[in-house]
Amino acid sequence: MYNEIVIDHFNNPRNVGELKGCNGIGTSKSKEYGDVVKLFLKVNTNVVIEEASFKTVGNVATIAISSALTEKLVGLTVDKATKLTAADLCELVGGLPEGKKYSAIIVKEAVDDAVKNYRKRLMKGAGLHKTILKPELITKIANMKKKK
Repeated sequence: MYNEIVIDHFNNPRNVGELKGCNGIGTSKSKEYGDVVKLFLKVNTNVVIEEASFKTVGNVATIAISSALTEKLVGLTVDKATKLTAADLCELVGGLPEGKKYSAIIVKEAVDDAVKNYRKRLMKGAGLHKTILKPELITKIANMKKKK
């Protein structure tokens, strides 16, 4: 049913657990199946993800995608991370059976939530937590803080 990549990430998950010093945390839950994904990101001042980890309760596919995703995210900007699609996440593990593709959607939602949380923390740190800003402006704010 599952390919070797999925089985490997399920049996030997990478980057499991809470990430100390993270500045972005995202959660997603499948109401239908009960899977829960919690994703932790450590984003540097260049708005690049330096580390990622996860805690997942769910099926083989959800755990495998969460594990593979943490490896993929390192080195990506937060903007690029949000552009990953559920199909991209399925490809990370070499594909999934049709009935398990919902797992990629749950993990994608956790990515988006973690980036949203990171941006919210960044704006709050800049004193702009009540202002609505486009992601491009948030990146500029991060770069301004870096130059100080």
